[in-house]
Amino acid sequence: MIFLALAAVFYGAVGLFYISRLLALNEINEVLISFTLVAILFGSNLFYYTAGELGMSHVYSFAFVSAFLYYASMWFRNNKPKSFIIMSVLFGLIVLIRPVNAIIIFVLPFIAGSQSNLFKSIQGFLKEKITLLISFLVFMLIISIQLIIYKIQTGSFFVYSYQEEGFNFTNPQIFNFLFSYQKGLFLYTPLFLVALFGLLQIYQASKFKFFSIVSFLAFVIYIMHSWWCWFYGGSFSTRVFVEILPLFALLLGIALKSISG
Repeated sequence: MIFLALAAVFYGAVGLFYISRLLALNEINEVLISFTLVAILFGSNLFYYTAGELGMSHVYSFAFVSAFLYYASMWFRNNKPKSFIIMSVLFGLIVLIRPVNAIIIFVLPFIAGSQSNLFKSIQGFLKEKITLLISFLVFMLIISIQLIIYKIQTGSFFVYSYQEEGFNFTNPQIFNFLFSYQKGLFLYTPLFLVALFGLLQIYQASKFKFFSIVSFLAFVIYIMHSWWCWFYGGSFSTRVFVEILPLFALLLGIALKSISG
């Protein structure tokens, strides 16, 4: 239990560290970065899932999503193979920890910053056959860990451990998920709502980035709200958004930057 607690604190700190680097890449000063980190840690449910429910996967996903967003930003800036290979490692770990978090891959257009930069980076990457192969093999090696464990334990590579539980995509509980007194995201963690003011600044700076991030958030909300138990059982606020906190931290940092002038 002691080492589990240390692990949760360690990965929580890793997540905050990479958020600080991500904010710095977006030209946010150190004072606002410090304020944003404090707000994210103590103004959301991150603290609870780091110090309380530390046996759940959320703080670990939070750390690797933070690092993934940072290295994705670096890759779109320098297009170096090293950055993409690190991204592949991090993405593999994200999927290994909680498979549904694979949807973070759809945030890449926003991180790219523009349509031209997105296509340029993809075209350049496709020409790097060695990097492409290494990245794919690394990703497959990481996610195969769980498959091998399943095979050893059950005799099958694929096991759906949730049995009768699943998604109901025809009846997403969007309003309840966001505003209900039963774990509503914006009601119990209003910092998420405050962070959305950063969208105004993004809209003024880049329509591509604005529609990319809005589309991504809408997609994430739809997926998460479609789970049969939309309030996710006994939890503090909406726990499935802890791993999306790095993105909201960036929005909050951008909002604070626009306010500070």
